[in-house]
Formats: sequence, C-alpha cells, structure tokens
Amino acid sequence: MNVKKGLTVQYTKLLQEIIINHYETLMTLPGTPGDESEIKKYVRSIIESYPQYDIVEDHLGSIFAYKKGTSPYKVMVAGHMDEVGFMIVGITKQGMLH
Repeated sequence: MNVKKGLTVQYTKLLQEIIINHYETLMTLPGTPGDESEIKKYVRSIIESYPQYDIVEDHLGSIFAYKKGTSPYKVMVAGHMDEVGFMIVGITKQGMLH
C-alpha cells in the first residue's frame, strides 16, 4: 500500500470516529419538545468551531448557520433538535404502557 492511500484510509477512519462520537453525544443529550437547550448548546458549539459560518437564532429558539458564497446554487440542510418524548403514567397487568 502506498503512503498516500494509507493516510487517506487513516483520515477516513478518524472522520468516522468523530461522526460516531457526535451521534453518541446527541443521542444521550436530553431533548424532549420544548426543552432542546442542551442539544442546541452542543450543536451551536460545533458550528462555532467553523469560523466561516455565521450563526443566527430566531425568536423561537431555532439556530441557523450560513456561509455566504459566490455560486449561483444554494444548499440547505435542515434537521430537528427535539426527540420523541412521552410520559408513562401506568402499566397494565398485560404490560401495556399508558
């Protein structure tokens, strides 16, 4: 294997580890609807590590990162910060959740 290919493989594995770590962190942060503050703080800290992006927060608490460019094309990537949340108030004898 040549050195360049070996470095590319190592770099790819490193990126995969970084992405997996981000997913693990996001999956463990609390984020039920109306209480996404921990997720927002984490996502914002990641975006802030890229100084070429400007961050805007609207009156509803959503955050937007954008980068001005010269291309006529525009790309948008969107996602949700909250998770599905529910409260169990009872369990039947058959094991059903309420």
